[in-house]
Amino acid sequence: MITATFDYTEKVYSFSVVGHAEYAEQGKDIVCASVSSLSTMIANEVLNRCDNAICRVEDGLLSCQVDLNKFEHADSYHISSLFEMLEMNLKEIEKQYPDNVKVLNDTDSAMWYDQ
Repeated sequence: MITATFDYTEKVYSFSVVGHAEYAEQGKDIVCASVSSLSTMIANEVLNRCDNAICRVEDGLLSCQVDLNKFEHADSYHISSLFEMLEMNLKEIEKQYPDNVKVLNDTDSAMWYDQ
């Protein structure tokens, strides 16, 4: 199973995607391909926009963390939106494949700029 965990603490946003979907054999696993594609796209975009982003990639693991305190409001809004867009899309995959994907949120998902 793939477990995606999102953590929004103060202005530090992070996500990790761990595991394998085991929906089908390697190379034919559409669930794994979908999750990998989405999470890699967001991680790459965060890395392109943030000098302070920390991303880690290993077999069965992708994690990314960024400190939004170092950005202007408009930039931090865009970056936080990327994280939340990933979370929302992974939750849609979870609805379709609940035996293969689990999305967890360590904190209240309310966006910090709405508070």
